[in-house]
Parts: sequence; structure tokens; C-alpha cells
Amino acid sequence: MDNHAITTRGLTRRFGAITAVDSVDLDIPRGGVVGIVGPNGAGKSTTIRMLLGLIEPTDGAGTVFGEPITRPKRYADRVGALIENPAFLPNISARANVQSMATLRGVPSDRVDDVLEIVGLSDRADDCVSKYSLGMKQRLGIAIALLPDPELLVLDEPTNGLDPAGIVEVRQLLRRLGDEGRTVVVSSHLLSEIEAAADYLVVIRFGKILFAGPLGDLLEQERRYVDLQPEMESEIEDLASVYTNAGYDVTIEPDTVRVVIDPVESANLNRLAIENGFVLRQLIRSNENLEDVFLRMTDANTEVAA
Repeated sequence: MDNHAITTRGLTRRFGAITAVDSVDLDIPRGGVVGIVGPNGAGKSTTIRMLLGLIEPTDGAGTVFGEPITRPKRYADRVGALIENPAFLPNISARANVQSMATLRGVPSDRVDDVLEIVGLSDRADDCVSKYSLGMKQRLGIAIALLPDPELLVLDEPTNGLDPAGIVEVRQLLRRLGDEGRTVVVSSHLLSEIEAAADYLVVIRFGKILFAGPLGDLLEQERRYVDLQPEMESEIEDLASVYTNAGYDVTIEPDTVRVVIDPVESANLNRLAIENGFVLRQLIRSNENLEDVFLRMTDANTEVAA
């Protein structure tokens, strides 16, 4: 049996002159939580919609559980999805909302209580949805997506607009679902919102894959650096030039020269400063965190069209 839930080769989608997804190759493993992360407009939602058969690729191919994405009926009963904000009838109970969807999908009624328990809403199942918080509504949407007991659960920006408590609720739910053996694919434009839940990450920007692999492999791309401050603020650019001329990767931060280094090179930076007539009032060694790596890879201050 193929151990991949999803594969793509050269998957591409164009909208007129805009290439939203550009020759994407993926091999997403079965089981666990898979995060698809990238700036707004990076191509995440377009990729998800192609995988679900909601839009056709312009070029390339893909499979879900070995079935071609051009034939979504072959795997639809193995997939649950929550795309954009879930819509409910606000003046009836959560249970009634889920029951109506179960009826439409031909799912047995006894599944209704099961999914409400999975998402932690059993004790509020008979409350009107109008009384639910946004986080509870997101969990209710996930409950509906779970009705067919899917092997693959696809959630597009499930934490979008949630307060910190709601983000934690959804994140914990994703982790539990992944631990059950389901493949949970979740997109977000903020790595911090899914970092604690994800086993496998796909980083996308301008429709291209920048990274795809286990979370630990991305951590290995963290860089070490030293922040240095000369005695006189007016000397910052000259000090930066010393390290640039010595072959270092240098940026100028507010009041600081930042130099990317190997762990043993801090003393050499101090020596270079002294040899060139600079007195340092601060030298601090630091490491990037995962969010720093993500921002560096995606240049996430840049918005793109998709």
C-alpha cells in the first residue's frame, strides 16, 4: 500500500496571466498533522481546492489515496473538509445542524453524537449556535467535516479570526485527530498557529514550494547570529562594512549589526572589531526560532495575488 495520502507532480493552476500554483511536487505521508503555511495569497487555498476536486489543474497531476484528483468521486467518501468559514442555521441547536448535514450526506444518525464528542461540544450540543463563540463554531464545522469518519481531513485556515483561546482549542483538537491516525491537512498564513500541532510542514510562496518535510528538518535550517553594538551609534555602518569585507552575512538592525556565524566565531568578531579600531558595548549570541526561519523563507511582509 502506498504510504502517501497525497502526491502531486508538476501541479499548476493559472488564472489568466496569474500563476497561483506553480509546478508543485508533494509527497504527503499518511497519518498526523500536515501544515501548509505561507503568506496570504501564496497558493495554499488553490492547492487545497485542486486536491479536493473543486477546481481543475491547468497542468500537472495529483492523487489522493492513489486516486487521481481529476476523479474526486473515487475518494470523496474518505475525505472530510472545512473550506472557509462554516455556515450554520443560528437559531437551532448544534445537534440539529449536524443532524441535518448527516441526513444530506446519508450518514447514520448515531454518528452525530460521536462527532460532537470528538470536538468537545457534547455538553453544549443542545444550545443554539447563535450562542456559540467563534472558536466553538469552528469546532462545530470540524464536527460536520468528520461525519463520514474520514481518513483525510482538510481544513483551510481553521484558526483565522480566532482569539488566542480559540486558537488553542482548535490546535489541541487537530493534534488529537492526528494522533488517532487520520491525516489532517491544515493551511495557515501564520506558522505559530499550527507549529505546536504539525508533524510535517509544507512552506509555499508565490505558488512554489520552499520546503516540504518533517518539522524537525525545518528546525535544522535555523541560523545562529551575533548582534553587535559599537560604542558610538554613528559607527554602525562602518562596523558592518568590516564584517561584510571579511565575508560574513551581515544585516543592519536598529542600533545593531547582525552577523550570521558558526558557533565558534563570536571571539573572531570581537577581534575584528578591535583590530579595526572599534570598541563594542554589546555582543549577544542568539539563535533563530522556527518563526524566524519561516519569515526569512517566505518574506512574509510581502502580500501576493492568488
